[in-house]
Amino acid sequence: MSVFDDIANNHLATNSVFEAAEEQAYEDSDEAAFDRAGQARKDNDQLYFLYLFTRFELEVTAAFEVIAAAGLSPATQWQERRVWQAWLRGSARDIGFLSKVEILTDKGRPDYAAIKRYYDGRNTIAHGRVWDEQFSVRAVAQDMAGLVSRFARR
Repeated sequence: MSVFDDIANNHLATNSVFEAAEEQAYEDSDEAAFDRAGQARKDNDQLYFLYLFTRFELEVTAAFEVIAAAGLSPATQWQERRVWQAWLRGSARDIGFLSKVEILTDKGRPDYAAIKRYYDGRNTIAHGRVWDEQFSVRAVAQDMAGLVSRFARR
């Protein structure tokens, strides 16, 4: 089981609390309570999406560091190694997220587009707005696990 599955399972558990509150409010014909529970579910989805993204970002950095280490290896020809030396003046954590993703995936492929969409959603939430895209936390978790499995790791 991946960290993404664990997060999706935790989301399911917390989501069931809000779902039960919605059902109770519906049975009680309490519109205000129903609206509050519905908003809590939406907030919970946003929170868990952001949590998934933080784990995904760690995976991106780890995969990038594997490739960077190979590029910096004395066994790597100097012509390629000098590019990595120039690019990695500091830590891999200092390099922008999408720059690392461009090393791991082909920018013209669907994987890159999905990661970019998630990154845009992450930025929306992280800057205090609501990401309006409809998504399932479980589906995002599975997609992120699949993306990680396909990273180019030379």
